[in-house]
Amino acid sequence: MQLELQPMDQVDGSFTLAIIMGYAIIFILVAVPVLLAAIFVGRHLRGEGNRRFIRQGDIFKFQDRGNQITPAIELQPGTYKLQYQFPNDIPVKIDLISLDEGDSETIVVRSASGSQALRIDARGRYAFQVEPVDEQSAWAFEISPLGLPSHHEQ
Repeated sequence: MQLELQPMDQVDGSFTLAIIMGYAIIFILVAVPVLLAAIFVGRHLRGEGNRRFIRQGDIFKFQDRGNQITPAIELQPGTYKLQYQFPNDIPVKIDLISLDEGDSETIVVRSASGSQALRIDARGRYAFQVEPVDEQSAWAFEISPLGLPSHHEQ
């Protein structure tokens, strides 16, 4: 068996196409994950995607930026204190979403910092949809029980 080398201008086009496709696949397998990792690290360093949810006993704390839906939390019937920190000049709207019932209601449309009472009528899983007017604005709020009914009232 004898191997003959041919000049490049006489090489079959399908062989050249196979080489180009091979390099393209290697590029996709290496470059795309590296690019996605760079985007993730960049977002993290700029503070984007830095959602925080903390539970300390019966206190739930949420902090993020932009339009978000918080993780679900379990609430008992009773009155809660909703304490919020929003930008001074940018209104933020918060809707309470009952995940069990499928309904929602607006509970806050405010700017700056403050607090208000929040009444929960039924035990269930709830989430909060937070919508600042400026979609890049940071926000934070916490919910803590003020007066929960005794076990006899449930």
